Amino acid sequence: MIDVTILKPADQREYQDFLSENSRHLIYISLEFRDFLSSAIQGIPFYLIARKNNKIAGVLPYFKIDHQEFGTVINSLPWYGSHGGCYLKDDSDSAVRKALLNEFKSIVNRSEVLTSTIIVTPTENRYIQQYIDILKIGIFDQRIGQINSLPAPGLDIENRLMMSFKQKTRNLVRKSLKQSFTIEVSDADWAWQFLQTVHAENMSAIGAEPKPRSHYDAIRTKIPINQKKLFVAKLNDKAVAALLLLYFNNTVEYLIPVIKRDYRPIQPLSFLIYYAMLDAVEIGFRWWNWGGTWISQKSLNHFKKGWGAADAPYTYLVKAQPDAVDTIKQHIKKIAQSYPFYYIFPFNLV
Repeated sequence: MIDVTILKPADQREYQDFLSENSRHLIYISLEFRDFLSSAIQGIPFYLIARKNNKIAGVLPYFKIDHQEFGTVINSLPWYGSHGGCYLKDDSDSAVRKALLNEFKSIVNRSEVLTSTIIVTPTENRYIQQYIDILKIGIFDQRIGQINSLPAPGLDIENRLMMSFKQKTRNLVRKSLKQSFTIEVSDADWAWQFLQTVHAENMSAIGAEPKPRSHYDAIRTKIPINQKKLFVAKLNDKAVAALLLLYFNNTVEYLIPVIKRDYRPIQPLSFLIYYAMLDAVEIGFRWWNWGGTWISQKSLNHFKKGWGAADAPYTYLVKAQPDAVDTIKQHIKKIAQSYPFYYIFPFNLV
Protein backbone atom coordinates (compact mmCIF):
# COMPACT_ATOMS: atom_id res chain seq x y z
CA MET A 1 0.00 0.00 0.00
CA ILE A 2 1.19 3.52 -0.85
CA ASP A 3 0.22 6.29 1.56
CA VAL A 4 0.45 9.96 0.45
CA THR A 5 0.64 12.71 3.07
CA ILE A 6 1.96 16.27 3.40
CA LEU A 7 5.53 16.66 4.67
CA LYS A 8 5.58 17.69 8.33
CA PRO A 9 8.49 18.99 10.44
CA ALA A 10 8.77 15.59 12.10
CA ASP A 11 9.42 14.02 8.66
CA GLN A 12 12.33 16.25 7.73
CA ARG A 13 15.21 14.03 8.82
CA GLU A 14 13.71 11.08 6.90
CA TYR A 15 13.12 13.40 3.93
CA GLN A 16 16.77 14.47 3.90
CA ASP A 17 17.83 10.82 3.84
CA PHE A 18 15.47 10.14 0.93
CA LEU A 19 17.02 12.94 -1.15
CA SER A 20 20.40 11.21 -1.20
CA GLU A 21 19.01 7.86 -2.36
CA ASN A 22 18.77 8.86 -6.04
CA SER A 23 21.85 10.63 -7.40
CA ARG A 24 19.78 12.49 -10.03
CA HIS A 25 17.64 14.31 -7.46
CA LEU A 26 18.09 18.05 -8.00
CA ILE A 27 18.41 20.89 -5.52
CA TYR A 28 14.88 22.10 -6.32
CA ILE A 29 13.30 19.57 -3.96
CA SER A 30 15.70 20.25 -1.11
CA LEU A 31 14.37 21.84 2.05
CA GLU A 32 16.97 24.57 1.63
CA PHE A 33 15.57 25.50 -1.78
CA ARG A 34 12.06 25.39 -0.31
CA ASP A 35 13.18 27.86 2.35
CA PHE A 36 14.75 30.07 -0.31
CA LEU A 37 11.49 30.13 -2.29
CA SER A 38 9.48 30.85 0.84
CA SER A 39 11.74 33.82 1.54
CA ALA A 40 11.98 35.15 -2.03
CA ILE A 41 8.43 34.87 -3.34
CA GLN A 42 4.83 34.81 -2.18
CA GLY A 43 2.95 31.57 -1.62
CA ILE A 44 2.77 28.54 0.65
CA PRO A 45 4.79 25.34 0.16
CA PHE A 46 3.27 21.86 0.29
CA TYR A 47 5.37 18.74 -0.24
CA LEU A 48 3.49 15.53 -0.98
CA ILE A 49 5.37 12.46 0.23
CA ALA A 50 4.48 8.91 -0.78
CA ARG A 51 5.42 6.12 1.60
CA LYS A 52 5.84 2.54 0.46
CA ASN A 53 6.50 -0.11 3.11
CA ASN A 54 6.60 2.77 5.61
CA LYS A 55 9.51 4.48 3.87
CA ILE A 56 9.49 7.58 1.67
CA ALA A 57 9.53 6.41 -1.94
CA GLY A 58 8.54 9.60 -3.75
CA VAL A 59 7.93 13.33 -3.44
CA LEU A 60 5.92 15.92 -5.36
CA PRO A 61 6.50 19.51 -4.17
CA TYR A 62 4.30 22.49 -5.01
CA PHE A 63 3.64 26.08 -4.01
CA LYS A 64 0.23 27.74 -4.06
CA ILE A 65 -0.53 31.44 -4.24
CA ASP A 66 -4.01 32.90 -3.74
CA HIS A 67 -5.58 36.02 -5.21
CA GLN A 68 -8.92 37.32 -4.01
CA GLU A 69 -10.21 38.13 -7.51
CA PHE A 70 -8.75 35.42 -9.74
CA GLY A 71 -8.24 32.45 -7.42
CA THR A 72 -5.33 30.11 -6.79
CA VAL A 73 -2.32 29.34 -8.98
CA ILE A 74 -0.26 26.24 -8.21
CA ASN A 75 3.28 25.63 -9.45
CA SER A 76 5.49 22.63 -9.05
CA LEU A 77 7.67 24.66 -8.81
CA PRO A 78 7.70 28.48 -9.17
CA TRP A 79 10.65 30.81 -9.85
CA TYR A 80 12.20 30.82 -13.32
CA GLY A 81 11.26 27.27 -14.25
CA SER A 82 12.39 25.47 -11.11
CA HIS A 83 11.90 21.74 -11.66
CA GLY A 84 9.08 20.11 -9.72
CA GLY A 85 7.00 17.06 -10.53
CA CYS A 86 7.71 13.64 -9.08
CA TYR A 87 11.06 12.75 -7.57
CA LEU A 88 11.21 9.03 -6.87
CA LYS A 89 13.61 6.72 -5.09
CA ASP A 90 13.26 4.46 -8.14
CA ASP A 91 12.47 6.41 -11.33
CA SER A 92 10.68 3.42 -12.86
CA ASP A 93 8.22 3.02 -9.95
CA SER A 94 5.01 3.92 -11.76
CA ALA A 95 2.83 2.98 -8.77
CA VAL A 96 4.42 5.64 -6.56
CA ARG A 97 4.22 8.21 -9.34
CA LYS A 98 0.55 7.35 -9.86
CA ALA A 99 -0.23 7.78 -6.15
CA LEU A 100 1.43 11.20 -6.06
CA LEU A 101 -0.23 12.39 -9.25
CA ASN A 102 -3.67 11.23 -8.14
CA GLU A 103 -3.31 13.21 -4.91
CA PHE A 104 -2.07 16.23 -6.86
CA LYS A 105 -5.05 15.89 -9.23
CA SER A 106 -7.47 16.08 -6.32
CA ILE A 107 -5.85 19.38 -5.31
CA VAL A 108 -5.60 21.11 -8.69
CA ASN A 109 -9.14 20.11 -9.75
CA ARG A 110 -10.66 22.28 -7.02
CA SER A 111 -12.85 25.07 -8.35
CA GLU A 112 -10.76 27.86 -6.82
CA VAL A 113 -7.63 26.82 -8.77
CA LEU A 114 -7.30 29.00 -11.87
CA THR A 115 -4.30 27.14 -13.33
CA SER A 116 -1.67 24.66 -12.21
CA THR A 117 1.70 23.86 -13.76
CA ILE A 118 4.18 21.04 -13.29
CA ILE A 119 7.70 21.59 -14.64
CA VAL A 120 9.06 18.07 -14.86
CA THR A 121 12.76 17.25 -14.69
CA PRO A 122 14.48 16.01 -17.85
CA THR A 123 14.70 12.60 -16.14
CA GLU A 124 10.94 12.52 -15.53
CA ASN A 125 10.15 13.68 -19.06
CA ARG A 126 10.41 10.09 -20.27
CA TYR A 127 7.37 9.28 -18.11
CA ILE A 128 5.35 12.24 -19.35
CA GLN A 129 2.47 10.13 -20.68
CA GLN A 130 1.62 8.97 -17.17
CA TYR A 131 1.29 12.61 -16.10
CA ILE A 132 -0.93 13.38 -19.10
CA ASP A 133 -3.18 10.38 -18.55
CA ILE A 134 -3.72 10.96 -14.84
CA LEU A 135 -3.95 14.76 -14.78
CA LYS A 136 -5.78 15.04 -18.13
CA ILE A 137 -3.27 17.59 -19.38
CA GLY A 138 -3.95 19.30 -22.71
CA ILE A 139 -1.67 22.34 -22.55
CA PHE A 140 2.08 22.05 -22.94
CA ASP A 141 5.09 24.35 -23.07
CA GLN A 142 8.37 22.82 -24.18
CA ARG A 143 11.91 23.61 -23.06
CA ILE A 144 15.32 22.18 -23.90
CA GLY A 145 17.43 21.35 -20.88
CA GLN A 146 21.15 20.93 -21.46
CA ILE A 147 23.43 18.85 -19.25
CA ASN A 148 27.13 18.00 -19.28
CA SER A 149 28.37 14.65 -18.06
CA LEU A 150 31.59 15.77 -16.40
CA PRO A 151 34.75 13.71 -16.90
CA ALA A 152 36.05 11.57 -14.09
CA PRO A 153 38.75 13.06 -11.84
CA GLY A 154 42.31 11.92 -12.25
CA LEU A 155 45.33 12.37 -14.45
CA ASP A 156 45.22 14.85 -17.32
CA ILE A 157 41.83 16.20 -16.21
CA GLU A 158 42.53 19.67 -17.66
CA ASN A 159 43.11 18.26 -21.12
CA ARG A 160 40.25 15.75 -20.93
CA LEU A 161 37.84 18.48 -19.89
CA MET A 162 39.11 20.77 -22.65
CA MET A 163 38.66 18.05 -25.26
CA SER A 164 35.02 17.57 -24.21
CA PHE A 165 34.31 21.06 -25.60
CA LYS A 166 33.76 21.85 -29.26
CA GLN A 167 36.60 23.46 -31.19
CA LYS A 168 35.28 27.03 -31.07
CA THR A 169 34.71 26.84 -27.32
CA ARG A 170 38.17 25.33 -26.79
CA ASN A 171 39.62 28.30 -28.65
CA LEU A 172 37.69 30.77 -26.49
CA VAL A 173 38.83 29.04 -23.29
CA ARG A 174 42.45 29.02 -24.47
CA LYS A 175 42.15 32.71 -25.28
CA SER A 176 40.87 33.37 -21.77
CA LEU A 177 43.77 31.44 -20.25
CA LYS A 178 46.25 33.76 -21.99
CA GLN A 179 44.85 36.76 -20.12
CA SER A 180 45.89 37.77 -16.62
CA PHE A 181 42.64 36.83 -14.92
CA THR A 182 42.53 35.70 -11.33
CA ILE A 183 39.67 33.88 -9.61
CA GLU A 184 38.18 34.52 -6.22
CA VAL A 185 35.43 32.46 -4.59
CA SER A 186 33.70 34.83 -2.23
CA ASP A 187 30.62 35.19 -0.06
CA ALA A 188 31.47 38.80 0.77
CA ASP A 189 29.12 41.74 0.32
CA TRP A 190 31.16 43.20 -2.56
CA ALA A 191 30.92 39.96 -4.58
CA TRP A 192 27.15 39.68 -4.21
CA GLN A 193 26.74 43.38 -4.99
CA PHE A 194 28.84 42.94 -8.14
CA LEU A 195 26.75 39.94 -9.20
CA GLN A 196 23.47 41.79 -8.73
CA THR A 197 24.60 45.05 -10.36
CA VAL A 198 26.09 43.45 -13.45
CA HIS A 199 23.14 41.06 -13.80
CA ALA A 200 20.86 44.13 -13.89
CA GLU A 201 23.11 45.73 -16.52
CA ASN A 202 23.14 42.56 -18.64
CA MET A 203 19.35 42.15 -18.44
CA SER A 204 18.75 45.82 -19.26
CA ALA A 205 20.88 45.45 -22.38
CA ILE A 206 18.51 42.80 -23.77
CA GLY A 207 15.30 44.39 -22.49
CA ALA A 208 14.69 41.74 -19.79
CA GLU A 209 13.61 42.11 -16.18
CA PRO A 210 16.45 41.47 -13.68
CA LYS A 211 16.04 39.37 -10.55
CA PRO A 212 15.20 41.54 -7.52
CA ARG A 213 17.77 42.29 -4.82
CA SER A 214 15.62 40.38 -2.33
CA HIS A 215 16.15 37.17 -4.31
CA TYR A 216 19.93 37.48 -4.03
CA ASP A 217 19.56 38.07 -0.31
CA ALA A 218 17.34 34.98 -0.01
CA ILE A 219 19.83 32.80 -1.90
CA ARG A 220 22.64 34.10 0.26
CA THR A 221 20.85 33.49 3.56
CA LYS A 222 18.78 30.37 2.86
CA ILE A 223 21.09 28.25 0.65
CA PRO A 224 23.95 26.91 2.84
CA ILE A 225 27.51 27.82 1.97
CA ASN A 226 28.28 24.19 1.04
CA GLN A 227 25.52 24.27 -1.60
CA LYS A 228 26.60 27.41 -3.43
CA LYS A 229 29.72 29.11 -4.77
CA LEU A 230 30.13 32.59 -6.19
CA PHE A 231 33.14 32.72 -8.53
CA VAL A 232 34.48 36.14 -9.51
CA ALA A 233 37.01 36.78 -12.29
CA LYS A 234 39.30 39.77 -11.77
CA LEU A 235 41.67 41.61 -14.08
CA ASN A 236 44.21 43.91 -12.43
CA ASP A 237 42.27 43.41 -9.20
CA LYS A 238 39.03 44.65 -10.81
CA ALA A 239 35.99 42.33 -10.95
CA VAL A 240 34.94 41.75 -14.57
CA ALA A 241 32.71 38.63 -14.49
CA ALA A 242 31.00 36.38 -11.97
CA LEU A 243 29.24 33.04 -11.86
CA LEU A 244 26.83 31.77 -9.19
CA LEU A 245 26.50 27.98 -8.99
CA LEU A 246 24.40 25.72 -6.77
CA TYR A 247 25.52 22.23 -5.72
CA PHE A 248 23.39 19.27 -4.68
CA ASN A 249 23.86 15.49 -4.77
CA ASN A 250 25.93 15.00 -7.94
CA THR A 251 24.70 17.99 -9.97
CA VAL A 252 25.99 21.55 -10.35
CA GLU A 253 23.33 24.11 -11.31
CA TYR A 254 24.45 26.97 -13.57
CA LEU A 255 22.36 29.72 -12.00
CA ILE A 256 23.50 33.30 -12.67
CA PRO A 257 26.39 34.26 -15.01
CA VAL A 258 27.36 37.93 -15.44
CA ILE A 259 30.02 39.77 -17.40
CA LYS A 260 31.03 43.42 -17.77
CA ARG A 261 30.28 44.24 -21.37
CA ASP A 262 33.61 45.85 -22.21
CA TYR A 263 35.45 42.65 -21.27
CA ARG A 264 33.48 40.20 -23.41
CA PRO A 265 36.15 39.98 -26.15
CA ILE A 266 38.75 38.54 -23.75
CA GLN A 267 36.39 35.88 -22.37
CA PRO A 268 36.41 36.17 -18.56
CA LEU A 269 33.18 34.14 -18.34
CA SER A 270 34.75 31.30 -20.35
CA PHE A 271 37.64 31.44 -17.88
CA LEU A 272 35.23 31.11 -14.94
CA ILE A 273 33.18 28.28 -16.45
CA TYR A 274 36.28 26.24 -17.28
CA TYR A 275 37.75 26.57 -13.79
CA ALA A 276 34.38 26.04 -12.10
CA MET A 277 33.97 22.80 -14.08
CA LEU A 278 37.44 21.66 -13.01
CA ASP A 279 36.57 22.48 -9.42
CA ALA A 280 33.29 20.54 -9.68
CA VAL A 281 35.12 17.46 -10.97
CA GLU A 282 37.72 17.66 -8.20
CA ILE A 283 35.08 17.79 -5.43
CA GLY A 284 33.16 14.83 -6.89
CA PHE A 285 30.31 16.19 -9.02
CA ARG A 286 29.18 14.25 -12.09
CA TRP A 287 26.77 16.53 -13.93
CA TRP A 288 26.62 20.20 -14.88
CA ASN A 289 23.08 21.43 -15.48
CA TRP A 290 22.92 24.52 -17.70
CA GLY A 291 19.17 24.89 -17.17
CA GLY A 292 16.54 25.30 -19.83
CA THR A 293 16.30 27.27 -23.05
CA TRP A 294 13.27 28.06 -25.15
CA ILE A 295 13.16 26.28 -28.48
CA SER A 296 13.51 29.69 -30.16
CA GLN A 297 16.76 30.48 -28.30
CA LYS A 298 19.00 28.83 -30.86
CA SER A 299 22.11 30.90 -30.14
CA LEU A 300 21.94 30.13 -26.41
CA ASN A 301 21.43 26.46 -27.16
CA HIS A 302 24.45 26.56 -29.47
CA PHE A 303 26.57 28.26 -26.77
CA LYS A 304 25.81 25.51 -24.26
CA LYS A 305 26.41 22.74 -26.80
CA GLY A 306 29.83 24.23 -27.40
CA TRP A 307 30.70 23.28 -23.83
CA GLY A 308 29.73 19.67 -24.52
CA ALA A 309 26.15 19.84 -23.24
CA ALA A 310 23.65 17.24 -24.42
CA ASP A 311 20.03 18.22 -25.01
CA ALA A 312 17.62 17.00 -22.32
CA PRO A 313 14.09 18.14 -23.25
CA TYR A 314 11.46 18.70 -20.60
CA THR A 315 7.89 19.95 -20.45
CA TYR A 316 5.66 22.40 -18.64
CA LEU A 317 2.34 20.63 -18.03
CA VAL A 318 -0.46 23.15 -17.60
CA LYS A 319 -4.00 22.50 -16.40
CA ALA A 320 -6.64 25.26 -16.44
CA GLN A 321 -10.23 25.61 -15.34
CA PRO A 322 -12.72 25.63 -18.27
CA ASP A 323 -13.25 29.39 -18.01
CA ALA A 324 -9.62 30.24 -17.18
CA VAL A 325 -8.62 31.13 -20.73
CA ASP A 326 -11.43 33.67 -21.04
CA THR A 327 -10.50 35.16 -17.66
CA ILE A 328 -6.84 35.39 -18.67
CA LYS A 329 -7.76 37.02 -22.00
CA GLN A 330 -9.82 39.69 -20.27
CA HIS A 331 -7.30 40.47 -17.51
CA ILE A 332 -3.96 39.29 -18.88
CA LYS A 333 -1.80 42.14 -17.56
CA LYS A 334 -3.37 42.16 -14.10
CA ILE A 335 -3.19 38.38 -13.82
CA ALA A 336 0.49 38.37 -14.79
CA GLN A 337 1.16 40.94 -12.06
CA SER A 338 -0.94 39.11 -9.46
CA TYR A 339 1.22 35.96 -9.35
CA PRO A 340 4.84 37.18 -9.49
CA PHE A 341 7.43 34.50 -10.29
CA TYR A 342 4.77 31.87 -10.97
CA TYR A 343 4.07 30.28 -14.33
CA ILE A 344 0.39 30.94 -15.06
CA PHE A 345 -0.33 29.99 -18.66
CA PRO A 346 1.40 30.05 -22.08
CA PHE A 347 0.23 33.56 -22.92
CA ASN A 348 0.93 33.03 -26.61
CA LEU A 349 -2.17 30.79 -26.66
CA VAL A 350 -4.60 33.47 -25.48
